[in-house]
Amino acid sequence: MHKSTFVLLGRLWSLFLCLSADAQSCCSEHIEAMFPTASLQVVEYTEGLSRFDGTEVNGVARVWTANGDTCSRKPLLILLHGGGFTAGFPDLMDPLAQQFARRGYVAASISYRLGWIGGSTCPVDSAETYRAWYRAVQDGLTAVRFFRSQAEIWNIDTSLVFVAGWSAGGYAAVGMAYTDQISEKPEVCGPLNAIDFNGNLFARADLGEPFSGAYPNQSNAIKAVSTLAASVFLPQNLSNGAKPPLLALNNEADPYLIPYNNCSVWWNFDNCAVFPNACGTGALSSEFIDAGIEAEQVTYNTTVCGHNLHDPCFPFFEDLVNRMAIFFNHQMDCPLVLANPMPLLKKPALQWTARPGEGLPKVESSYQIINMLGSSFSSGIAPEVPGNYFCISNQEVWRLMVVAP
Repeated sequence: MHKSTFVLLGRLWSLFLCLSADAQSCCSEHIEAMFPTASLQVVEYTEGLSRFDGTEVNGVARVWTANGDTCSRKPLLILLHGGGFTAGFPDLMDPLAQQFARRGYVAASISYRLGWIGGSTCPVDSAETYRAWYRAVQDGLTAVRFFRSQAEIWNIDTSLVFVAGWSAGGYAAVGMAYTDQISEKPEVCGPLNAIDFNGNLFARADLGEPFSGAYPNQSNAIKAVSTLAASVFLPQNLSNGAKPPLLALNNEADPYLIPYNNCSVWWNFDNCAVFPNACGTGALSSEFIDAGIEAEQVTYNTTVCGHNLHDPCFPFFEDLVNRMAIFFNHQMDCPLVLANPMPLLKKPALQWTARPGEGLPKVESSYQIINMLGSSFSSGIAPEVPGNYFCISNQEVWRLMVVAP
């Protein structure tokens, strides 16, 4: 039988198992796009967020899910758009969100508070850049807590919450992942003296804790983070607290000279003299190693859509999406390529991997092992360990289904 036939049968059988797993967790690898289309819902994840000028806005999320995906425990990916903390909108991340929704994610592109005291491309001082970044971090973590509070509605596996951001949103995504202690709050995000800009006096109140906001009883934990055309504002925050892995995707020909192998101004725009510095992942290798954080950097080189790594116009967009999907997959508890069974032929060991967050019935359950052609390979009594679905690898096996009696 031709290899492509095996691949097609594997994909069809994996899809059948997922669609037939009503109210059960689908142990999918989430690497390939198994669903052809996705649908959008727009929700407010919080309200009454105070902006830099005292006005208020609500937080909005554009939530994409695959049509026909009935899996009850899906990973969540929260996406943050770019725009220099003064512009942009969640729709910019729709191409990425749809790609991941079709891979079985709940993919939510969120708005966050924009603006700073100063011009549209240059703040009055560096503190305003940090304060704009910090508000984005707070809003992103509020969205994390919101979706955890709505996990049953959206069929989210709360142990698999990922975050990714492009440009300014990438800086905020890193902040969400590693700013999890009060001591990591920048001093300039506390109370500052009021400041005059163009004849208007602006108050600069304390911005509160990193994780202040709605849904305080929910966790802020993030499984892994990916950035696109961004770097790290506060390297010191890597040394304590949260340790989620980081995948940094950058373009060497980025016209805004985003630092990726050095520490320099966070982006080269409008010759703004007060922009603070940031450090690329490549410049922080020793910091990541010392902190025990898995960090990987991938660089491209193209002048076509050079900063827009989130956009299909970027020549390496497909490669970028695949790298993100594989990176997130490695952080999951079921890291097998089920949609394409052929690589499993190279895995000699028999391995069981349980999905967290679900429990088998207390009475005995049966299991059924399915081979690549969809035929029953073996069956028996399932062990009493958490998880309704398991992944198994063997020279002839690529799927294990646990069935309640």
